[in-house]
Amino acid sequence: MKNFHLAIIIVLSLTFGCATISSTPITKNDASRLVGTWKGHTSGALGGSGQSSHGVSRYGPNAVLKIFDTSLRGKFTMTYTKGQSETFPFFGKIEGGMLVAHWKGGRWMKLGMLGKEGAKRLEGKFDFLKASGTISLKYEE
Repeated sequence: MKNFHLAIIIVLSLTFGCATISSTPITKNDASRLVGTWKGHTSGALGGSGQSSHGVSRYGPNAVLKIFDTSLRGKFTMTYTKGQSETFPFFGKIEGGMLVAHWKGGRWMKLGMLGKEGAKRLEGKFDFLKASGTISLKYEE
């Protein structure tokens, strides 16, 4: 009987533990859907003023992504504390089904669109000098 219960727990863990939100590849036709302001947060390893005692934060700096036009010109801002933030202007491109931006010094971000057609959510990874990890953004209307 114990083996039966263990088997059920394993099956349920695999079934529900592996559920993911499907990502929709971004194409050049989606550029107009990306224009606007996206707000959310980052998570991962932090350095500088946002660093916890162990160098890891569950939720890192707040993040704001502004895309000005369909050429994917914009800026990305990370706010560490009330008085400390960094803004990174960029020229984005669509590459491998993702919105990609690169900066000097090896900084980058790669974002995918999540959910069904019309969803307004971007998620992905970033690597900057003071922080690296994941980004989760929601479109602000």
